[in-house]
Amino acid sequence: MNTNIASRASDFIQSIGVCAHIDDSSSSYATSPVAQQMAYLGISNMRVEAPYANLSTYTALGKAGIKFDVISSTTNLQQQIGFLNSISSYVAFAEGPNEVNTSPVSYQGLSGAAAAIAYQKDFYAAVHADPLLKGVAVLFPSAVASQASATSPPTPTTATCTATPVKACRPTTCSATPSAASPPRPASRRS
Repeated sequence: MNTNIASRASDFIQSIGVCAHIDDSSSSYATSPVAQQMAYLGISNMRVEAPYANLSTYTALGKAGIKFDVISSTTNLQQQIGFLNSISSYVAFAEGPNEVNTSPVSYQGLSGAAAAIAYQKDFYAAVHADPLLKGVAVLFPSAVASQASATSPPTPTTATCTATPVKACRPTTCSATPSAASPPRPASRRS
């Protein structure tokens, strides 16, 4: 029996996001019509660093319907929350530091994974305590897969940065352990 359930194409498109470097004035993002390109694709989710420059670009994209996943570009908690507040109407996700296994962070006298975990715990609490960020989901820091595993599918993990276990699709630096459940296999097509 086939248990595949059809879904609307628009639901699929809304599950897609684009990574962008809006603050990088040396890239094509500085001169390209990003809002028009996103509208053409029908994609309204964008992963960006916190807006330390070009705030008007973030605001214009937000007004055009873009929702942001904002990466922590600093471990200065007050500054990061300020960045998020500056575009709070357009923030869907607040994410911990980017690629902490290749770009280690420092926080409160700690460094590396210990710093990322300590920062993430405080970041989570700060986002959820801020009234302008009500309803914003907090995501774990990201990590880069090794070259050897780049061709293999990710192993589901259970990561714990606080007392709450969370399913993640990629390993994190936060006490990640392989999940007992294996990823679902695609249904085979039969003629």
